[in-house]
Amino acid sequence: MTPSLFLGRLIGAVRVNAIAREQQAGKWVWVKRRKFLMDAVIACGNIFLYFSSSRIQMFPNCLEWQEGELHCYRLLYKERLQGGLAGKRGIWIEELPGQSLLQILCDRNLSLLILRAAANEFLRAHSLFCPKLQDYWSHGDPHLANVLYDSHTKTAMLIDFETKHQQSLTAQERHADDLLVFILDLLGRVPFADWLYLAVEFRVLRHNGV
Repeated sequence: MTPSLFLGRLIGAVRVNAIAREQQAGKWVWVKRRKFLMDAVIACGNIFLYFSSSRIQMFPNCLEWQEGELHCYRLLYKERLQGGLAGKRGIWIEELPGQSLLQILCDRNLSLLILRAAANEFLRAHSLFCPKLQDYWSHGDPHLANVLYDSHTKTAMLIDFETKHQQSLTAQERHADDLLVFILDLLGRVPFADWLYLAVEFRVLRHNGV
């Protein structure tokens, strides 16, 4: 398991953020708030990531995390998605349609059509120029739970931007790390008979952009 994937699962276990579904002005939104004392936990986690030669880190500063995550949503989805600050330690994001690929896999409904949508979304997102980086954007932790699939539009969306790559990495290195995290999480969860087939298909789809 890579440090990136380990961190993703650790975040899920520790739950540094409290997440709630709420209604605002007649719309459903997700509100994410950084728990108190979690800044110190994240700082310790970043030390582990540094000494494990990981290529990512979390945002130990709450305001930096708020601004960074909102920036990612606005860059990727622009007018399609509304969001903003929720007090001093939180953000809110308009609810996105669809299910996570992790849930779809658990329901045994993962298909090549869904993988194709995910490959297309990675390709699109990686082609976006990020003003904060002054380079092309990358996710940092795109495991299956952080990729949604909308069966109505047959499109995928990336969510949860709580980590970032080291700025010293090139865009090519960061993009390769994103794909590695996604594929390794996929391979760690699918039946043994399916892992090679799915990995090869995703690689071909992502490479060809189809």
